[in-house]
Amino acid sequence: MGKSGRVVAFEAHPENARVLKRSIRVGLRGRVTIENVAVTDGAAEQVTLHRGRGDASTEWNVVGHDVDGRPTAAELEVGAVSLDSYFAGARLDFVKVDVEGAEARVLQGARGLLRDSRPILAVEFHDETGWAGRSELLDAGYELRSLAGAPIEAGPGARRVYQCVATPA
Repeated sequence: MGKSGRVVAFEAHPENARVLKRSIRVGLRGRVTIENVAVTDGAAEQVTLHRGRGDASTEWNVVGHDVDGRPTAAELEVGAVSLDSYFAGARLDFVKVDVEGAEARVLQGARGLLRDSRPILAVEFHDETGWAGRSELLDAGYELRSLAGAPIEAGPGARRVYQCVATPA
């Protein structure tokens, strides 16, 4: 993070956001921000949050099914924001995307950042719908690599990878 760095964590579930806020060390207050909103494409100001696989608190999602594809119950409405709108005019160096199947929505809502700020991204693609969102990265001139640095074939028909690092070409 560096001396002038800042971290913004987005957590859609209110209780998870409260736990994160309480766990920030005193020396990091003011440099770490926890936002209790879902990150999406920005099409709606609110979205429905659904339970994850086995009701795991770490797998709440906005897509309506768990990571195994089983439909899950709608639980509550939460605020939503796109990365483009949240970080409008700001410099962004790194983004980690772990959104339980909503990767395509998040990347659609980051088109401006991908083209202008050109951050490095670490992305988990939880399903085929999320994997389709890689087109946003490719269209913005990004290359996908494994966590070990090996190139990933991400063109049309490419087999989904679970984790990757996306860097501007």
